[in-house]
Amino acid sequence: MLRTTITMLLSLICGIYAHSAEPSRVQETLTVNEVPELRGYLGERWEANRRGSLHQFDIDRYTKLVEQRTHREWWWAGEQDGKWLESAVLSSANSDPALRAQAKAILDRLIDSQEPSGYLGITPQDIRTAQQPLRGMDPYEDYFRLHALITAYEQWGDEQALTAARRFGDYLLGHIGPGKAEFWPSDLRPPANEKRTLEGFTKIAGHAVHYSWEGTLLIDPMLRLALATGDERYSEWSKWVVGNIDTWSGWDSYSRLDQVASGELGVHELQPYVHSHTFHMNFLGFLRLYEITGDESYLRKVAGAWDDIAARQMYITGSVSVGEHYESGKLRPLTGHVVETCATMSWLQVTQYLLELTGDVKYADAMEKLLWNHVFASQAIDGDCYRYHTPPNGVKPEGFFHGPDCCTSSGHRLVSLLPTFLYGKDDQGLFINQYAASTVEAQLPGDRTIRVRQETNYPESPQIDLTVESAPDSSLAIRLRNPSWCQTPSITLNGKSLSNVTPGSYLTIERVWLSGDVIQASFPMELRWVQSDATWKTVIRTLPGGEIMHDPVPDATGPWALIRGPVVYAADTLWWSNPEVPAPHRVGDDLAFVLHDTSPQQVDTPAGLIGPSYKVPAITSRGQHVDVLLVPFTNIGHWYRDDQRKPDKHAAAWSYAVWLPSHESPEFQERLKLRQQQEQQLASAFDYVRIGNHESETLHQVQGGETGQFRDRSYRHGVDFSYTMKMPTERSAKLIVTYWGSDCGREFDVLANDQVLDTTRLNNSRPGEFFEVAYPLSQELIAGKTNTFGQKEDNITIRFRSRTQQVAGGVFGIRIE
Repeated sequence: MLRTTITMLLSLICGIYAHSAEPSRVQETLTVNEVPELRGYLGERWEANRRGSLHQFDIDRYTKLVEQRTHREWWWAGEQDGKWLESAVLSSANSDPALRAQAKAILDRLIDSQEPSGYLGITPQDIRTAQQPLRGMDPYEDYFRLHALITAYEQWGDEQALTAARRFGDYLLGHIGPGKAEFWPSDLRPPANEKRTLEGFTKIAGHAVHYSWEGTLLIDPMLRLALATGDERYSEWSKWVVGNIDTWSGWDSYSRLDQVASGELGVHELQPYVHSHTFHMNFLGFLRLYEITGDESYLRKVAGAWDDIAARQMYITGSVSVGEHYESGKLRPLTGHVVETCATMSWLQVTQYLLELTGDVKYADAMEKLLWNHVFASQAIDGDCYRYHTPPNGVKPEGFFHGPDCCTSSGHRLVSLLPTFLYGKDDQGLFINQYAASTVEAQLPGDRTIRVRQETNYPESPQIDLTVESAPDSSLAIRLRNPSWCQTPSITLNGKSLSNVTPGSYLTIERVWLSGDVIQASFPMELRWVQSDATWKTVIRTLPGGEIMHDPVPDATGPWALIRGPVVYAADTLWWSNPEVPAPHRVGDDLAFVLHDTSPQQVDTPAGLIGPSYKVPAITSRGQHVDVLLVPFTNIGHWYRDDQRKPDKHAAAWSYAVWLPSHESPEFQERLKLRQQQEQQLASAFDYVRIGNHESETLHQVQGGETGQFRDRSYRHGVDFSYTMKMPTERSAKLIVTYWGSDCGREFDVLANDQVLDTTRLNNSRPGEFFEVAYPLSQELIAGKTNTFGQKEDNITIRFRSRTQQVAGGVFGIRIE
């Protein structure tokens, strides 16, 4: 009842701000209280998040950062308390009193630590001044802390939380504004800052390459505060902030969003670096301004940017970001640092907000694709961590276990918000936006409640049963989304078929509902191959601040993927079961689909996975024909099998791939030739290491460094790394190492048993090609040495050690002949 009252108050406030304009929302968000049950696959992932992430997280450590307030470094560390608190408030709404009690205790500690000035963060008072009232990354941290306070108020009715949020909002009003501090990304002022490329850090606006947007993102929680309190000062401040983005950025990047909306620009052209997550957080603020003011220019800018991103930069799995930013054209690399979890979270929120403001089914369809693919692909199976990046083709469990950092906490916040993504409501009734086993109890105006139970194994099965468990004795509407991808949807009410069930629309059923009424929906899913239209092959470069950028390699043949309805499939070597053919090292590189042989054959899905699963014909880069198992991409968080020993959490023990080449593609044919050459070389070698192969590197006692992928090859590089290898006991030998000729600025010693064989310098000496260097190995390295059994010692340690404390390597191949 408390939450209903607050919702009605927010609607009233919105109407006041809009000066009696038409309501700007088509749908209202449901709270987690209104979705009391999640079951099936989504329920399992929700529970894993609660148990594995929220209960296990050391929130006391990060709360002390706020209480002690001694963090003087520019770098961010203060987002964890806000994200955890909001996640815990949401995840304990309908169960878990222990988590709720812990969240309440953390909330009280944060409130008690708030300064008399209203500041609530981790930055000490003595380094905050009138000119610099926040530390460099304060805005990003404060964004989540403010949201957490408002969520605690809305969920619990905690007035102290709202008061703390207001006091911090007043701190921002008192210190940032006309004649006060502003969100300048550098010391340059107009006109000197116009069209200038920046690097480094800012005083109060985050990274300079974000061009003020990492400070202005505070408009989102400030506008939510305006809606919660009815205080127009917060919305007026936010309008002032938005009105200055063009000036601060030096690129007119806010105004030029209109050119993006009209198709004249891509979103990546707004400024030299467009950080996905940062822009999304600002977009949420622009949409709140539209909701408050009714000014459609805010909506037009965000909807136009969304259309551009969805058309060019959205991956087949529904998520976004190349590195952490947006790129030109359809440049979407398959591997490496792509699809950031923070960007996944905020992209889903922006998409939901656009759905609620416009009612356009395309946004619900995009949410569906993201929910059933990338959201849980980023989550480790036990819910205890989230990937920073989740590329369509990659390795695991390497990449899952790190942090705590921005993406681990965005992961648990995203999953905690899950119940709010499934349904919508308005004065007339309920919207079924997503299909998942759950129960909804929507609170409607006039003290009316409708409770509906959704039973389904969707998307494993296309069938959905919706049973009305209780409803008021007045007419209400239930609207069901008919996905755009389904050409033959069907819906029945109490066994009677309904008409006008049109793909890409909502079917409205309006009536006086009775307990026991049943709606049955069926959305048949077509299994089909799709070929990528993206520029997927790239060369990586980095900006001075470390931001990863991609330069396209043209004319690469598009790889293929299998989809079924909204579900995207992946090959995953964790489930490789062919005893005759070893699992490929990098399945996306070393395996190709044979597309014209047969249709995919449905097979049993491994236990614990969501299905269905299929086997398809393929060929390895060694020319071996195999049937490969494809499972839904959402399952890649499984990083161990119950019937096998767990690998090291940081090992590249398994590989997976959404996209595989056709066996007829020029790239794969070249791969076959290259593999044949490599196998011939290795066959004549005395010993060799398969770089990046967990089994081979472990056998050779690898120490130090890290692996990566480049040009379809694996490499190892680092400040200091080594292997233990065997050499002949009766003759001298050669150590042969493969390097990339375009690497530059690298100087390192190559050692054998601590003897320097050579100092190698890589300085772009063989641009665009791999090359080999042979280092003589003297028999004196092992002469006269025996092991504990009196046998001649044939092991030597091959070491690569940087002379500049930078990078040695990368080493793409290593063998002894």
